[in-house]
Amino acid sequence: MKTKEYLEKIEKVIQLGYSQIGTREDKNGRVIYSDEYGLPREPWCMMFLWWLFKHSGYSEAFYDGKKTASCGALLRWAEANGYVVKNGRRGDICIWTFRKTKDGKPETSHCGLVTRRSFTGTTSIEGNTCEVGSQDNGGRVLERTRSNKYILAYIRLPL
Repeated sequence: MKTKEYLEKIEKVIQLGYSQIGTREDKNGRVIYSDEYGLPREPWCMMFLWWLFKHSGYSEAFYDGKKTASCGALLRWAEANGYVVKNGRRGDICIWTFRKTKDGKPETSHCGLVTRRSFTGTTSIEGNTCEVGSQDNGGRVLERTRSNKYILAYIRLPL
């Protein structure tokens, strides 16, 4: 159930995300999110989400206040704690899959913060993506709309 307090909190996170759109890695592959996390020059889509919740004042809601740079680790934590939801909505974290593992299962490829959702597509603010080329290592913060067929899971954090 949506409460006014929850909506205000998640909107704060989303607005911070919007303020970061256009940020890009420097020529050496460095960006504030991975630098602050402590893993400079590493893939940073999950570090971007960690940064958003931290700087919005809700770091305890993200992975129990700990750090993770892994989409798979966040998904396993969310599954274990009952935070995975079937129908995503504004403010949820979406886990995208663009590839399969060696055993044919969907790989946790990328993540974003949902801003809109329809029957065919999900729009999210994402770190380390681009408009053309790599879907999950593009070096920029953008708002992207992708087909729902690439959604592996939606995670609703306990704010």
